[in-house]
Amino acid sequence: MLSVRRTVVAAALACLSALAITASGANAQAPVDSAPAAVRADDLVPVDTPVRLVDTLENRGINVAAHLNWDYVYLSKKTNGGDRQTIFHREGDGYTIQEVEPHWDGYDYWQSTGDGVLLNKKSKATVFTVKNTDRGLQLTAPSGSHPTCTTENADRWLHFYQTISGTSNRFVYFRIEK
Repeated sequence: MLSVRRTVVAAALACLSALAITASGANAQAPVDSAPAAVRADDLVPVDTPVRLVDTLENRGINVAAHLNWDYVYLSKKTNGGDRQTIFHREGDGYTIQEVEPHWDGYDYWQSTGDGVLLNKKSKATVFTVKNTDRGLQLTAPSGSHPTCTTENADRWLHFYQTISGTSNRFVYFRIEK
């Protein structure tokens, strides 16, 4: 009985040590989802239906702006929810995201690039997975990266990163409004 207690105490101390090491890191990482694996993403995301994606922290909707002949995706300056609509389309185990009103016909699907999220042809669309977290819906690109935005100015341009450092960027979580 005593050896079982020692084993349990040793395991608990090892877990706490691992948590302390993880928490002391300088870079923020996207939190691990605590939702049960049995929850399917299509229960969370209406497919082939226009919806509004709204940032859960600042209540900002998605918008696009033309820059160097591309539409780039950002969080609206308005803090009353979303104005633009997006459509989730099932693609394998994930989803492509289509903007309803792009500036250029045929260039209306989200593509995560090193320069941010831009609208491109369907054939170039990034396939995202969607998870429900305690902060809201989390999009994940095939690289394992998640949407981030800056916190330093009014324009919240979306980029996908695996980790962020400092306080000038944050991860973005969404809710869906119909």
